[in-house]
Amino acid sequence: MSDYRSIAVVTAALSDIVRYAVQDVIKGVEVKVEIGPPKAITGGETVVNIYVYRVSPNPQLRNSDLPRYGTNERPGTLPTAAVDLHYVIAFGSDAPLATDLLMGRVVALLHACPGIGRARLRQMLGKGGAYHALAGSGMAEAHDLVTFTPEYLSLDELSKLWTVFFQLAHRPSLQYIASPVLLSWGHEKIVDRKTKQIAFTGLE
Repeated sequence: MSDYRSIAVVTAALSDIVRYAVQDVIKGVEVKVEIGPPKAITGGETVVNIYVYRVSPNPQLRNSDLPRYGTNERPGTLPTAAVDLHYVIAFGSDAPLATDLLMGRVVALLHACPGIGRARLRQMLGKGGAYHALAGSGMAEAHDLVTFTPEYLSLDELSKLWTVFFQLAHRPSLQYIASPVLLSWGHEKIVDRKTKQIAFTGLE
């Protein structure tokens, strides 16, 4: 069962995928891959920004694991939220055709390898891995693996999206949905539904 760290794990995995895709695409140009909202590009800089701009309920799994309460008012199963993560991958560069080349590589790789494999997650989260701080999230053992699918926005939707990034000129971008992402409370204390007080640790 994956826990609250799942969103961070998916974002980290996507950044690794994008970083692998754009390396050595443009000879002599260093491409930075940053997690966070798009920002203004300084002269000579080539940057790819990865940002979760929206979280929505997963329509297939949103009600599949609702908490079930017993006679003692304690849940028999851990409540799990099933969500989709909406990402914008924005490209910025002054180099000729750089954004086109970078976008092409990312689209090609995510089309060829749209999922986050368990082996990759274990490598990322294992001891000595770049994201070991997120170890214990349970993502590598989750029943449903997360996949990335393109999200094609209309011109109006794209315009509204970029107005969120205040005083920032539009940059070429891709939009992807990561799905399904499952978030459970884990084995920490859960509030008793009736008394509204901390009732127990984990499942008894």
